[in-house]
Amino acid sequence: MLAGARHYAHSGWSVDIRRIAAQLVNFRLAPTARVKIPERLSFQSDVVVASGTIYVTTRTSTYAIDARTGEQRWVRIHEITGTSPGRLGRGVAYADGKVYRGLVDGHIVAMDAKTGNVIWDVIGADVKAGEF
Repeated sequence: MLAGARHYAHSGWSVDIRRIAAQLVNFRLAPTARVKIPERLSFQSDVVVASGTIYVTTRTSTYAIDARTGEQRWVRIHEITGTSPGRLGRGVAYADGKVYRGLVDGHIVAMDAKTGNVIWDVIGADVKAGEF
């Protein structure tokens, strides 16, 4: 429960943490879907959820998963060029119907959020110079 601030400035909100804790005593999370991704590796990025789609990355792939059903909407497998100092993907950003991500070879890619089609692919870092 949020309540109007009761402090000197009379601005913002305060949280009644005791009330929230009492409501959460019996709260349980239950998975609604399980998603299998063929790559076996550790994930070191958060998922991004936008417009009912979950976006998740691996080192070489970007996945779009239906947030309601767990069905894969699309996958974009990126060809990594040359050598790279990194071995993990670091997630995506979403804006205006596009999904953006950096790749371990220094490329930055923009994809259509609905189809996964690449809109543009530019080199954003020189991995030979140690940029990553």
